[in-house]
Amino acid sequence: MEQNQIDEKNFQSTNQTNIETLVEKKNYTRLILFIVVILIVVLSSTTFYFLTKQKKVEIVEKETEIPLTPSDLRANIFFASTIRKDTTYDVQPNAEYLEGDIVFLHVDVFNFKQTKEFKVDVSEDIEITDAENKIVFSKLDFVRYNSTENETITYIRLSNALPTLDLKPGSYFVNLKVKDNIAGNSVVKSGKFKIIERSKETIEQIADISGIVSSDLSQTKLIREQIVWGPNGNIISELTVNETIFSDLSKIDLKNIDASIKIPERYDEGNYTVEIKYINLANGMFVSYKNTVEVIKKLEISDLIFAKSIDENYVYEPNFDASYQLGSKIFVYIKIVDFAQPFVNNKYNVKFSEDIYIYDSNYNLIALQKDYLKVDDMNDEKKDSYNIKNMLDPFDFTPGKYIYKVVVNDLNNGQKAEKEAVFYIV
Repeated sequence: MEQNQIDEKNFQSTNQTNIETLVEKKNYTRLILFIVVILIVVLSSTTFYFLTKQKKVEIVEKETEIPLTPSDLRANIFFASTIRKDTTYDVQPNAEYLEGDIVFLHVDVFNFKQTKEFKVDVSEDIEITDAENKIVFSKLDFVRYNSTENETITYIRLSNALPTLDLKPGSYFVNLKVKDNIAGNSVVKSGKFKIIERSKETIEQIADISGIVSSDLSQTKLIREQIVWGPNGNIISELTVNETIFSDLSKIDLKNIDASIKIPERYDEGNYTVEIKYINLANGMFVSYKNTVEVIKKLEISDLIFAKSIDENYVYEPNFDASYQLGSKIFVYIKIVDFAQPFVNNKYNVKFSEDIYIYDSNYNLIALQKDYLKVDDMNDEKKDSYNIKNMLDPFDFTPGKYIYKVVVNDLNNGQKAEKEAVFYIV
């Protein structure tokens, strides 16, 4: 019994010792595991830190370009009669230019890329072909816009002045490849223009007045007379001129005086006779030139200019990418020329109508408004042009690409002209 108690105590003591040993081993194992976990965490954090830091460095090195929008590069072109230094311009309604004149082409470019330093690099390759598809002019990087801005910009305006000195009368096509040199993207835009003979609208005349000018220029008093007869044989008082020449004759080539005259747009078709006379009142001598020019009229309308707004004076704020928010109003500016103006009841009558067609991207007609605009004006004087403002409310349009088509009908002579352009609902 006593031995059993001793054995039991020994057993308990032994068990206690074993339990304590196991606890100590277990605690030691936990300590080792804890240390290992700490090491893993530290090493992982260090590795993550270095990897992240390295990754960030790589990203910074690669991120040199930032797109303004996710859309593709876009551009719009407009034929202009002039482009000013501030890049504003006047549209050329019929895209017709006289021999030797400069063809102005205005280009709006958007959806290009800028670097993080706000650098922009956009250029144009140009090619002009004639009606037989023969290349008559081409040049790489004809115009280039390479600039670092102070901030993000959404569009740039490029001015093209195309020399036409060597182009004969006829139809020509211009192809512009607009290139975003940072993004490596490009878009091609095309347009058609005409070169017409000056004799059809302008009398080209060089006057030689050297024979009527005295050697003593102080004894010379020059006047210039101009008389224009219309198709009906009547003198057009508005174009009749009698003026004194005050220029310093010592600085003028007296054998090459430009005496050209262009019949204004507002005058009717027909043959016009022009006589120009230079008279030296000091000695009574004179030189005279008489020519006839035929004026041919055909109703023409300008390119359609999409705008954000158009005020009562037809001053518009351009919408460069022709994109409109869903439900917003669409404004379009148009200019027409060479319409008939018959003389009725001592007034000049201008009478035309405008039809609007809207097509989807597959050219399915989705909207039509006949006689959107009707004009029947009686004017005291003839007009060279008319401005037209369109405002469309696309209440049931869905986002997408659309085609806006305008047809103008001259109700005085039955002629019509049409133009179309693409716009977007976003």
